Amino acid sequence: GLVKKGKTKSIGVSNWSYLLLADCLNYCEIPPAVNQLEIHPTYNNEQVAQWCLTEGIVVMGYSTLGAGKPDMSLPAVEEAAKRLNVTPAQILMKWSLQKGYVPLTKSVNKERIAQNLKLDFELSKEEMEALNNVDGGLAMKVCNHAKLFGVPLYW
Repeated sequence: GLVKKGKTKSIGVSNWSYLLLADCLNYCEIPPAVNQLEIHPTYNNEQVAQWCLTEGIVVMGYSTLGAGKPDMSLPAVEEAAKRLNVTPAQILMKWSLQKGYVPLTKSVNKERIAQNLKLDFELSKEEMEALNNVDGGLAMKVCNHAKLFGVPLYW
């Protein structure tokens, strides 16, 4: 409808599992261009995110900084920030970008907004592995809508 009428350029979904997306891809005329998922090191949503990327679906991460979670103070984040002379927020955004995701953050602070755009550095392979390995063991999901919708949204 909306794409064919020129009202929008693409369609996106939010919090769709690979099961829901696979079902959608079986019958849709226009596949989703993006799946917006909660993604941060302590909840990296790796299986869904990587599946989306293999299917050509952009992964847009929300709660990139792990709102209300310990992500900003993880030793792996603090060590990389110190080595690169950047903020923990910049490390978390760069981790997301290097994984091929589009990170979303928000701020009303002008300096922080400008700082968040300065991601002209690279995390080392070891730093990426350290950040990838902090997932699991704790219920770290910020937003859990599965009960609200009554469907398995996260696998």
